[in-house]
Amino acid sequence: MNLKKANLQDTNLQEADFFEADLSGANLSGADLKEAIFEDAILEETDLKNTNLQGVNFENANLERSNFERANLTRADLQESNL
Repeated sequence: MNLKKANLQDTNLQEADFFEADLSGANLSGADLKEAIFEDAILEETDLKNTNLQGVNFENANLERSNFERANLTRADLQESNL
């Protein structure tokens, strides 16, 4: 799924499945992503500021240079992810 540079600011994406999606440069600031799946996804330079990332699966995701300022990462799975 190609969502490069998509503007998803302030959206409700709880439990969304972004498996192997490319969200490079996307704006997800303020989004509610609780329990979403980003396994094997590309999130380079993605804006995740002020997001709800509770229980999110970032397993094996590429998160290089992404902004997690004030994001809630409670129970988020960052196993094998590239920060």
